[in-house]
Parts: sequence; structure tokens; C-alpha cells
Amino acid sequence: CQLSWIPADSKKIFTMEELVKQFSLSKLSKNSPVFDYDRLRFVNSRALQQKGAEELCSLLAEDKGDMEKKKALIELVKPRMKTLRDFKGKFDLYLNTKGELSYNNADLIKLNETYSNGEIKKHLKLFLAHLETIDAADFDKDIVESELRACAQENGLKAADLIHPARFALTSETVSPSIFDVFAFFGKEESIRRMNALINYLEAKK
Repeated sequence: CQLSWIPADSKKIFTMEELVKQFSLSKLSKNSPVFDYDRLRFVNSRALQQKGAEELCSLLAEDKGDMEKKKALIELVKPRMKTLRDFKGKFDLYLNTKGELSYNNADLIKLNETYSNGEIKKHLKLFLAHLETIDAADFDKDIVESELRACAQENGLKAADLIHPARFALTSETVSPSIFDVFAFFGKEESIRRMNALINYLEAKK
């Protein structure tokens, strides 16, 4: 939100204390006032990045249940979030460990521009065979990445040929935080459950 007020040092982001100290109505110009939603979201995003996971859990009314998991999720997705509402959608998506994800969406259509459903299933099954060999206690982002790259090399694929189907399987989206961080967040059991869920969904589409 701008009403042609330009601070002396051209600073763009202020804390409340800084605004109280620097803002003056006498420096406000009424020429060409603008209410800029994009800028508002940018400023809000910067404010969210400065808040800790515990404070954000409280703001989201997500201060009950498995707090460590919720705080880990916030740290995982926070760099991409612009509003508290954005966080809410991720909580529903990433903490849904029982229900099925909705794979029938525009992101699947986008993924199909590069991979057929048959290729998606094939690549997921190849990668699953590698993931199954990892002990659950050792299932971290580095080991998952190592297994993914080994799987790609063994099968004459690019790493991206496994990454993109796996990302969609885990999140039902084509854009996410680092896929290896996402695997580490979910752990072995939930990661495999979601990959199998997409395979089963695509099998049913025959």
C-alpha cells in the first residue's frame, strides 16, 4: 500500500517500530496513490520469513499435536510462502498421512507434457526398488539423493526423470521445496505410501 511516501533512505521494508519513528503525515504526497497487492504480498512474505516456526504455529492456530513435525514443515515450506493462508494449504497437504492425495489436477496435466502416465509409473517403480533398500533410520536427504542418482544411472535415465514423478507423487504438485528435503520430511514409510498411491491411481485410469 503506497500513498507516495518515500523515506529519506529509500528503505522498502520496515518494522512497526521503525515506521512509528520515521513516518510523518507531512511527508505524505497525495499524487498518484496506489494500493499494490503484489507489493503487499512481497512485504508480508518478508515479514513471515523473519518469524520463527513456533510463532508461526501459534499464528496458524497449529499449536497442538505433533509440534516438532509442524515446526519442521514450516521451516521446509517457509521460503515460498507469502501469506498465512499459503501455509494452511501446505499443512493440509503435507500432514495428510492417512487420506489419499488428489492427483487429478492441473499439475498432472502439466507433468504429462513431459511424461506419459506409463513412464511415470515405470520411473516410480524403478526408484521404489532403491528406496526399499534404505533402512528407515538412515532415510535422510543425502541417502535418498544418492539412491536416486544411482537408479537413474543404472536405467539410462536423467535424475530429473525420477525427480519430477516423485515430486508429484509426494506432493501432488509440480513445484515444491527440494525433493530430497521433502523425502526426509516424510520419512521412508510415508514417502513409499505416497509413491504407491500415485502408481495405484494411474493404474486405475487405464
